[in-house]
Amino acid sequence: RAFIALFRERFRNFDGTMQSFYPPRGQRQSAGGEKKDTAARSSDPENVWRAACLIPEGCVTSYGEISSALGRPWTPRLVGQALKKNPYAPTVPCHRVVKADRSLGGYFGATSLEDEKMKTKVQLLESEGVQFQNAGAVAAESFWRFPKDVDLEAVELPPTKHRRTSDELAEGDVKPAEKKK
Repeated sequence: RAFIALFRERFRNFDGTMQSFYPPRGQRQSAGGEKKDTAARSSDPENVWRAACLIPEGCVTSYGEISSALGRPWTPRLVGQALKKNPYAPTVPCHRVVKADRSLGGYFGATSLEDEKMKTKVQLLESEGVQFQNAGAVAAESFWRFPKDVDLEAVELPPTKHRRTSDELAEGDVKPAEKKK
């Protein structure tokens, strides 16, 4: 109780209200001090797909890195769910996103390294120059971090003709090699 009383006394504003440590809703303070509108960082999955487009070929990043770059309301789990619904794969490179420990995570619903879909993910990454350690984890030198300020509005998604159909999304059977033909 003494701690709570001390906390309330210490962080009370002059007008008697409690001090907030969070910026007003809809605004985010960036490292440079300018305010950013988080409406652009909404829960629209297209923002996750745009962020995936920024990952350079030959590199991977984690669900958590994308989550941090996008800000609230994105969590690593929500990023994974949005990537799972990516209708532009592999043009929008969701295969370049791995777990925080640099293990591969999932791909088209598969998580086992023995699964053909995961083998496809490994082949795609290897063909792009991603280095692997033993046990299937991505080497640290292939891991990429987002810059502090990410301009998602500048990233254009592919035309709708590259979108997979809802049937293909439901089946999850579309292999990247088949889409390139």
